[in-house]
This record gives sequence, structure tokens and C-alpha cells, in this order.
Amino acid sequence: MNITPTDLAARLRENPDLAAANRQMLEPQPVTPVTVQGDSEHDAQVAVFQWIDANMDRYPALRTAFAVPNGGHRFAATAGKLKREGVRAGVPDMFVLSPRAHAGNLYHGLAIELKVGKNKPTEAQVRWISDLRYFGYMAIVCWGAQAAIDTIKHYLEIDE
Repeated sequence: MNITPTDLAARLRENPDLAAANRQMLEPQPVTPVTVQGDSEHDAQVAVFQWIDANMDRYPALRTAFAVPNGGHRFAATAGKLKREGVRAGVPDMFVLSPRAHAGNLYHGLAIELKVGKNKPTEAQVRWISDLRYFGYMAIVCWGAQAAIDTIKHYLEIDE
């Protein structure tokens, strides 16, 4: 199901709880520092997966974590080939495909769109996040590596 921005706006007007959740999910969250070599989304995502790799044995659900190589600049021929193979604009950067129950909700998995600095999600990313939430995933935008790690910990209910 693909939800247009107009449909999403109508849903948000009809459901104040959903509107509040979507506003919160799109707002930058406070970030505590982690060791990140640069200030790009690439560097932040590398830091997240370094943490995931270091904790995979301790938290087996992290074995289901993966990144979606959807971004970056490509030659037109490569971009066309990937599009024909099913690459979709706006798909979140990272997934943890381990079902979890939180506050009476059962989630199929966790999807994270990673942003840094003043970057904002695109319309396609907002649509994917909305669709994933509609279909039972916890889907969120995280600003920075530490926010993504904290979100993963919360999702897996890891207390350290």
C-alpha cells in the first residue's frame, strides 16, 4: 500500500495519536556522542554497524540487522539496472528483522532512516516510514549514530 502525502495528511487529521507519533518520529532527537570518524550519514551508519557487529553474539536478534544500499551516486546504467531489480526510492537505511512486542504492540521488525545534522527525510522516505508503520513495523528517523543505537537497544529492550 502506497500512501500519498495527501492521504497521510488526511490520516493525521483524523487520528491525533498517529499525528503526534509521526511528528515525533520526524523531529530531531537529542543525541549522545559515539565515536564517529566523520559527520556524514555514511560515517554514522558505519558506527552503528560497528556496534551491531560487536554485540551480535551477545544479542542474537542483531544477526537479522542489515543495511539497504539505496543511496549514493551511480552511473545511469547501474541506476537503471538496480531500479529494474526492485530498488525503491525512500526505503529506510537499516532494518532489524526480529519481531518484538512493545506496550501491547507486536512489531514485525525495526526500520531506521538515518540522518545527520540538519538533513530531513524526503517525501519518499516519509511515505515508506508511514507505510511500514501501517503494516506493523516500528519505523523511525534517527539523527546520528547514537540515536540509532539507542533506538535499536530500546527495540530489543537491551539495558546496559
